[in-house]
Amino acid sequence: MELPAFEGLSREDRQAYLTEDLLSLMSTEFAGEYWRTEPDPLILDLGWYTPLEGPGFYRLNVIHASREEPVISMESGDQYIIRDAIDNILERLSEGTPIEEISLSDFDG
Repeated sequence: MELPAFEGLSREDRQAYLTEDLLSLMSTEFAGEYWRTEPDPLILDLGWYTPLEGPGFYRLNVIHASREEPVISMESGDQYIIRDAIDNILERLSEGTPIEEISLSDFDG
């Protein structure tokens, strides 16, 4: 579902669709006959955050499950910048690029 800009959403739609838990993906690997979670999987996490003052924003983090600090972290109020960042991260990972070699400058919006 594609949402209109934040300003175009009703209060009910903002409460229903813009939460801290929008998307969470965990990396897996094919083990010959089945898929399994990798030993130290990457987690891509997306949430919407509304500060006490000012406009809300999306926060995108990519972390190793065994660590707390994100390898990639970005914030933007623009859903299209976040969408493009997710697309680029997933494309680079599917090409075999190590997460540590992917930088925000690869997909600045």
